[in-house]
Amino acid sequence: MYFGRGKNKHQKPYVFKHMYKEYIKDKEGPYAISYSDFVDICNEFYKGIAEYILDGGLYKLPYRLGDMSVIKKKPRLMDTIATPINWVETNKLGKQVLESNDHSDYFRFRFKWTKMGVAQVKHIKMYQVIFTRANKRKLAKIIKSGEYDFFEEVKII
Repeated sequence: MYFGRGKNKHQKPYVFKHMYKEYIKDKEGPYAISYSDFVDICNEFYKGIAEYILDGGLYKLPYRLGDMSVIKKKPRLMDTIATPINWVETNKLGKQVLESNDHSDYFRFRFKWTKMGVAQVKHIKMYQVIFTRANKRKLAKIIKSGEYDFFEEVKII
C-alpha cells in the first residue's frame, strides 16, 4: 500500500510556464526573451508589489480585478476559536496556551484580496491568491516590531 501525499487542492494552477507560453506566442525581436529572464522579471515585479503592500499600501490590480492589502481585525471574542495557539509555550508547559496578541493590541493580521463588489470578472470566486511563506514571515516581523499601519477590516452590511 502507498500512503503518500494525496491530490493537490488545486489541480490546475496557473503558473509561470503557462504565462510564458501566452506571452511568447506572438513576440518577435527584443520582446522575445528567454524563460529564465521572464521568470526573473515576474519575480522582481511580485516582490515590489509585496513590499508595497507590507509598507501599508493598497495595491489596485489592473482591469478591475480588485485590491490587495494587509488588513487587521480584532476578534469579537477572545476564545479558543478566535485566538491562535502559542505552540512554543504549549510544548514547554505540556498544556494548551493561547496567543494573547497583546503586542499588536489584540489585532490579527492577514493578506486580503478584495475582489467581491470590485472585480468585474465572471466566476471571480473561483480564483485565489496565496502569498508565500516568506511574505507571511515578513508580515510577522513587521507586526512584532510594532512599526505597522494597516487598514482595519470593517464589515459592510
